[in-house]
Amino acid sequence: MIRSARRVRLSMVIVAAAVAVSSLLSVFARIASAAPKDAAALKLREHAIYTDYLGTNFSAAESKLAQAIAMCGDGTDCEPKVRARLQCDLGAVFFSDQKPEDAKAHFALALRDDPNVAIDKDLSSPELQRLFTASKGAGTPAASANAAAPATAAPEDLTYTVPPAQAVLTPVPFYVEVPSGVDAVKVNIRFKAFGVEQWKTSTLKKMGAGWGGQISCADVGDSLGDLKYFIQATDENGDLVATSGRLVAPHVVHIVAQLEGEPPHLPDQSPPARCTQTTDCPPGFPGCHNEGGKTACVSDDECPSQKCTSGFCEEPEAAPEADAPYKQNWLSVAFQVDFLLLPAANDACKGGTGYTCFDSSGKYYSGIPLTGADDVVAGGLAPATMRILLGYDRALTQNIMVGGRLGFAFNGGPQRPGASSFLPVSVEARGEYWFGHDPLGRSGFRFFVLAGAGMEEVDASVPVDIYASAQDYLAKKSQNFNAWKKTGLGFAEAGPGVMFAITPNTGILLEAKGVLMFPTSAAGAAAQLGYVIAL
Repeated sequence: MIRSARRVRLSMVIVAAAVAVSSLLSVFARIASAAPKDAAALKLREHAIYTDYLGTNFSAAESKLAQAIAMCGDGTDCEPKVRARLQCDLGAVFFSDQKPEDAKAHFALALRDDPNVAIDKDLSSPELQRLFTASKGAGTPAASANAAAPATAAPEDLTYTVPPAQAVLTPVPFYVEVPSGVDAVKVNIRFKAFGVEQWKTSTLKKMGAGWGGQISCADVGDSLGDLKYFIQATDENGDLVATSGRLVAPHVVHIVAQLEGEPPHLPDQSPPARCTQTTDCPPGFPGCHNEGGKTACVSDDECPSQKCTSGFCEEPEAAPEADAPYKQNWLSVAFQVDFLLLPAANDACKGGTGYTCFDSSGKYYSGIPLTGADDVVAGGLAPATMRILLGYDRALTQNIMVGGRLGFAFNGGPQRPGASSFLPVSVEARGEYWFGHDPLGRSGFRFFVLAGAGMEEVDASVPVDIYASAQDYLAKKSQNFNAWKKTGLGFAEAGPGVMFAITPNTGILLEAKGVLMFPTSAAGAAAQLGYVIAL
């Protein structure tokens, strides 16, 4: 009996040893058969999905998943199920990034590697499941240990206090507590108001045992609807350590016109006030007023009888006038009176004073009058020659013209013996600047300034009395002569002008010019009245 019992115990030891050896061999076989890059690829996938994707950084998620797929290749570097998981996740990210065709292509690749692959529960939504089903074929996808019902909520890692509803134009308070043992350094609220396409981020601040903050009334807006949000807590490396809600299955706060019951608030704080006063309004928030009394806006629809300009309702500016058509070639005919500023002189007819004297018939006075007996020019502005001018101007722009004048002068001085006769011809080159918008294309008054130079002779005279001798002076027998001042032949001029345009292409012209004569110098002026017509 004793020998038999010993044989039974020995048999049991042998069987146990065989089972242990078999188990160890199985483990070693699995280790040996494990693909060498599975762990690294899945690590990239973890960052892509739980950091980038849930943070709506789709491009970064796509890049990491593509890197993981490239790392696996088509060989044995990764298990087929790992490759399928990466391809399926990349398809889900492409779908969220509005790239459904790319998503279908990667779903097909995933199903090739693993026909039982399924959408990750953290990425699932009804629309995504339908696309995945279409990629797989008609019918419902095969059951899988990884499969999940569409759009099921993620496990609640965070304890949070958020109102189910809030009034329009009122901040929404958030208070979040992170589970013990979770090392979070930042808590973000990812939210999207009703009617808004882009998700925004609000970072909560440490508040007692949790994290608190609010979504501003500017982000809440004044539209009725659901404000969607989900919560993410990250560690010092930026990795997600806790979440509540997700992009495809967010939480909601109903934005209503009027809130019933006690308004929501953060712990030990008063409820946030609605933005109704100017001081409560965030800068540029629609419906609010700035210190100047302007109403903030985002579109013209919010500004009755006004326009939304730079974020505020303002009176619309008058539309800039279109450039009116105008003629470029202008002809004119004008009459001009010249004036000379005559210098004062005693014994003007005696010679050497710049004056020459002639009698009324034009006969030159060559005698020597009695010195100091009258024969005085008082000086001042005196009428001089007159002339008829024909003009041509070319409009370079609506405001700038250049042109010339050809004139015929009369009322010049008589010829002194041995001197040149009066030059009746005048030639002038000039430029003009016309003020205002479209001055050459409209009727009414047009103002301009001009400058010019050319060749002309300007003569002026004043009457003087002379005495031939002392006897004539005592007898009061004076003789009447005209003392002539002859100037030119060069001149320069500048001055203002005005035109009354009867029509855009015709008008009456008036010019007043200051004139400087040389080399026989004198200062003077000219007044011109003319008529212009455009061709």
